[in-house]
Amino acid sequence: MSLRIALAAGTPLAETLDLFAAAGVPVAPLRQVGASPLQELPDGTVVLATRAADVPLFVERGGADIGVVGKEILVEVERDVYELLDLRVGRARLVFAQPEDASGAWDEEHGPSRVRVATRFPETTRRYFEASGRQVNVLALEGPVEAAPRLRLADGVVDLVRSGETLRRAGLTEREQIAECSLRLIAGRAAHALRAAEIGALIGRLRELTERSESGGEA
Repeated sequence: MSLRIALAAGTPLAETLDLFAAAGVPVAPLRQVGASPLQELPDGTVVLATRAADVPLFVERGGADIGVVGKEILVEVERDVYELLDLRVGRARLVFAQPEDASGAWDEEHGPSRVRVATRFPETTRRYFEASGRQVNVLALEGPVEAAPRLRLADGVVDLVRSGETLRRAGLTEREQIAECSLRLIAGRAAHALRAAEIGALIGRLRELTERSESGGEA
């Protein structure tokens, strides 16, 4: 039986498909306009393109043997999965940012009060600030969070950034880096044991590609 793979849809999908294609997985059907999110590929591999936050759940519960998802999602949802390989693509940083004219979140203006932070990563945000003894009121949002300070809903934001241009356009300045993120290959406990040979072979091909890319060689 071929592997069942869950992939994060949206922005990460194109980079994931490029990498898997180079590793010999026939992903061309997934690139077609209007392609079904659940497909069986020519080699029998079953691929599901789904919401990023759901990838670890599918893998943990056995709906998929392996998955590809950003590190920021793994930190946020804390599912019982194995993190097998840093694919070294989809790189970004999870940061805390504030309006450019703010003097700081925990300054004399706020005193002992809780700072309001808007984010798509509420659990990560809460754990990060509590670890350093800082109190926050977390405003969990599903969409873009950059407007929250301007609308006076929050004193700052925690968000995933690549170039940082979105923050700059919103008048926000990065204050702290919380984590460096990239796409990771994950596996469920049962699949890791029962499909070890197939998963190991794929890991070997992907690792070779990522190492070549890092060293500047051709993939």
